[in-house]
Amino acid sequence: MWLVDKLHAGISGDRERIPADIGTAIVRWYVGLGSEADEATGVALVRKAKLFDRWIACDCLGDRVSPPLMSPAYLSEAQTYYLRRLTGEGRPEHDRDCPFHRDQSEWQADRDRPEPKPVTRPDGLFAALKPIGEHLAQQPEDGDDDERVRGPSTPRLARLLWTLLDAARTNVIEAIGDRPKPSIGEEFDALRAAAGDFWIAPGHALRPLLFTHAQAFHTRRVHAMLREAMATWPEGHEPQAFLALYAQTVTRREIIVGEREEPIVVASDITKPATRRIDRGPYLVFVAIGHLAQAHGFAAVRAYAQPIQSGHHLVAVASNAERSLLGILLDLQWSLHRSGIATRIKKPIFDEETALGPCRPDFMIDILDRRSGRRRLQLIELLGYDDDRYARAKAVTMPRMESMGDVAEIRIGDLADEGALRARLTALLRP
Repeated sequence: MWLVDKLHAGISGDRERIPADIGTAIVRWYVGLGSEADEATGVALVRKAKLFDRWIACDCLGDRVSPPLMSPAYLSEAQTYYLRRLTGEGRPEHDRDCPFHRDQSEWQADRDRPEPKPVTRPDGLFAALKPIGEHLAQQPEDGDDDERVRGPSTPRLARLLWTLLDAARTNVIEAIGDRPKPSIGEEFDALRAAAGDFWIAPGHALRPLLFTHAQAFHTRRVHAMLREAMATWPEGHEPQAFLALYAQTVTRREIIVGEREEPIVVASDITKPATRRIDRGPYLVFVAIGHLAQAHGFAAVRAYAQPIQSGHHLVAVASNAERSLLGILLDLQWSLHRSGIATRIKKPIFDEETALGPCRPDFMIDILDRRSGRRRLQLIELLGYDDDRYARAKAVTMPRMESMGDVAEIRIGDLADEGALRARLTALLRP
């Protein structure tokens, strides 16, 4: 293994070889089998890499090719450091037999986490930025120092967005006839209406400081509103505003909202769900606007890009397969509606409470036969990922889901034959 400069691909001559004994200790620590001394060695190296803005390159593919890279990061929940694999964007993958082929969180999950941590709403005010004086005095919070959403640590900005989506009920697609015609305007209207229930700071509601058009940023309307609000902003709270933007493309630090529109540049790396299960937009990008010393004023400080179903349905999705399955369910709403069957689809964002404990089904479908008045709840779980954690969690969560309603399992492979899947879902959703 080597320490390498972030500006190179990991094969330049200035890379620093990590001694073999330290490399061995890091591997033991990474897979969760190390001693306290191994953990101290791993944390020390990751801290060093983070301090000097370097990556760690793995030698599992040999010395003469571009190596797989890992980035140092901070895990706020455990208040320690860890290694994050850099994947996608044409980056080389670790050899399948390499211990770094899996995320560090997965190794720890095998040992310590028989049940996934529930996804819950953030506490306190609707704020993502801390007061300037606390940036260095406090430990990172809710993954704030993390560069991606991963493992048990989720950036607060992501959870704030999820809270807003949940309050706006954009994750619920009402039955045809019980909703207005789907449109991006209706979805953003719902977000702005829900924002009225949240406060960024005492005396300052979210709604006047939530913007849904990039032009509000480019014309500096956001900046003007923030400067006006600062006159009454309470001490101990950081002035901030938020942008919620629909975008097809998000790069490392740019939000591309349209081909002919100027992109919004973010001061730090834009976070996304750390998974290869979804690799394309569209996204709902949530941006925190606050004071930035380098900009000598207000700027886009942080951003989180949440993959969504479409502009007409701001439903958060976690995989390409989920997006495809939801697309089929939305299409089936129309044919079922014509035969007198109303379906209301919910994609839970946070855990649902049951008498047996919390669970989060992939899809919850409320089915009503308008002719007979009969009603039932159908839950759908999308299976097929090679994920040992899910297999273990299923034994715990499946009885909880079954206590809510009927549960049907759809495998990712079923999406390959859309005709057969549509027929099966149609039969499944009829009373």
